[in-house]
Amino acid sequence: MKPLHVLSLVVILMTPCAFAQEQDTGNALPLFAVEQQTATQDTSRPPADVVRVDSDPMIVERKEPVYPEAAINANLEGEVWVKAWVDRQGRVRDVQILKSDSEIFNKPVIEAARGFRFKPALIKDKPVDVWVTLPFKFRLAEKPSSVDRKRYDELSQFVRDVLECKAVDSTRIRALVFPEAYVAIGGEYIHLIDAIRSQAGAHKILEQPNRKITFSKYDTSMNGDASFMTVKTEGKGRNSKPRFHTLVMFSNAKGEWVIQEWNCSQ
Repeated sequence: MKPLHVLSLVVILMTPCAFAQEQDTGNALPLFAVEQQTATQDTSRPPADVVRVDSDPMIVERKEPVYPEAAINANLEGEVWVKAWVDRQGRVRDVQILKSDSEIFNKPVIEAARGFRFKPALIKDKPVDVWVTLPFKFRLAEKPSSVDRKRYDELSQFVRDVLECKAVDSTRIRALVFPEAYVAIGGEYIHLIDAIRSQAGAHKILEQPNRKITFSKYDTSMNGDASFMTVKTEGKGRNSKPRFHTLVMFSNAKGEWVIQEWNCSQ
């Protein structure tokens, strides 16, 4: 399956659409190092290149890299491998590039890697500092096929109406939203249909009004059974932080694309 987000880390039609993410190698990561190192190690200095451990570090939180706009405009794809120093608290203390197909990807990858959190490696049940390797892949997403374009436009307009806090009728909701779909906001899960209906009222769950909306990424799984849309919203104030909405869509029993999952950044 192509990287999705994720993010991480996904949104819509810009030509070409794009999406980048850390490659899925499972939660257990190959250590860049393996040798002696005990709980008495000096935590102010990086660990040895090789640390032999009893329990490997495990990813508990990922951060999706941003696909550089210049790379999108140049139709540039590539991979970046980094090594990250994971400390005893599971935080990333340092990131170093091991291999990169293009320097244009290095900065967003380093920023993403620094946002990872781990269950730390253990030696005799005590946490230790180690280096781990992380691969990131940047691939330009495919555009939706001409067959799905009408449905895609319909879904996009529906999402825009919801984010603009417009009232959407029940017929559109039933046609475009899976009945059991949910929205994830931080660690909270809410029935998506309830969240959509709340947008036209005083208690807005998904988004506040009067924010700039940009459909920025679109991707489809390799076997074509899922599509992913990412939307960025921004306030007008200087201190306003952007927010990202990632939607997962599947084909229902009638062969029609419907929203099954909606993720909101905080």
